[in-house]
Amino acid sequence: METEATDTPLEKPLQVWTSMQISLAAYLSGPLGGCYLVSQNCKALGKESLSKKILLWGLLSTFILMGILLFIPATLIEKFPKMVIPIAYTAVISTYAEVYQKGPLRELMERGIKKRSFFKLVLTILGFLIIQAPLIFLFGFLGAYLT
Repeated sequence: METEATDTPLEKPLQVWTSMQISLAAYLSGPLGGCYLVSQNCKALGKESLSKKILLWGLLSTFILMGILLFIPATLIEKFPKMVIPIAYTAVISTYAEVYQKGPLRELMERGIKKRSFFKLVLTILGFLIIQAPLIFLFGFLGAYLT
């Protein structure tokens, strides 16, 4: 007996990120990490074009944030509470996930779709930190050079 070869690739089971996981990723790995998780949820919800837009917003906001921090005088940065900026972008990303994704994702999870694991979240956060490390060093070097 011959077995028939299938032309369809093996598909991974669909999994989604929770709003708590998105918040943690945004806070620890910046707007790019949080937006990446939100964009992955958009793909799971069948919103491919929105997924690309959110990922682009994450990339742009990361560069804008680094650019703004590059040109703020060090004396002003020292007076400014250091947690305000990470809390602000985390709040924006988390609010988006709560308002626009929580309900549809809950419906997917009721139908059997699983949430991604904490281990996968840690790996994703570490990956984004590694990807962003050269940019952080570059902007830090430029900031030291410009002042």
